[in-house]
Amino acid sequence: MFESNERLKPSMPDTPLPTEERPDTRERLLDAAEQLFAERGVTATSLRAVTKAADANLAAVHYHFGSKEELLSAVVARRVRPINEERLRLLDRLQAGSGDRAADLDEILSALLLPMIRETGRNPERVPTFTRLMGRVLTDMGTGTHALVVHHFAEVLQRFAAALSRALPHLTPEEIAWRLHFCIGTMAFTLVHSPHLAEMSRGLCRSHDADRVMEQMIPFLAAGFQAPSSIDEEAS
Repeated sequence: MFESNERLKPSMPDTPLPTEERPDTRERLLDAAEQLFAERGVTATSLRAVTKAADANLAAVHYHFGSKEELLSAVVARRVRPINEERLRLLDRLQAGSGDRAADLDEILSALLLPMIRETGRNPERVPTFTRLMGRVLTDMGTGTHALVVHHFAEVLQRFAAALSRALPHLTPEEIAWRLHFCIGTMAFTLVHSPHLAEMSRGLCRSHDADRVMEQMIPFLAAGFQAPSSIDEEAS
């Protein structure tokens, strides 16, 4: 878990604003924490390192976030909340238009993937830092931080798993979970390694073109989701 000497008590509503507080302090703390967590990992980054990079003090962290855990949660939420809100908005609209029928598989996948692909296309300079950050958080099992951020994605994954189950009744919930896992992995790999695609394809592929990425990714993933159930094969 986080080092005990770095923990702070939760911020109270009547916590006074630190003296000489600058109006952009909260954003500077988030920017510094995002960069340092991505570069060094969460455990290896102290709050003092964050405040030094942000030109702030520990009282400012106490006032704005309350603890290192909540600072990390705010860093992740700042990036993923707008994307997840757009995903759910697209899914709601898709399901409302489908009525009693299951939504179209390609459109479900588009609702899940397009908001992230578009956002990284609009802000390519954020991609390396954010993808490194998420990799650190989700693979550093010793810190306990993965449990903190999973809740940022829980509703999205549950909603899309339910939509996929309805569109693909031949698959068990376990198979839906596996294939959704592979789907997200494909998206993450595409985002992280997109700069290498043009070189590998000798200029044939344009990874910065969100529409082109979706044109190629959706049929590939849909074919995987539509593959026969492995449970049926085992039974036979």
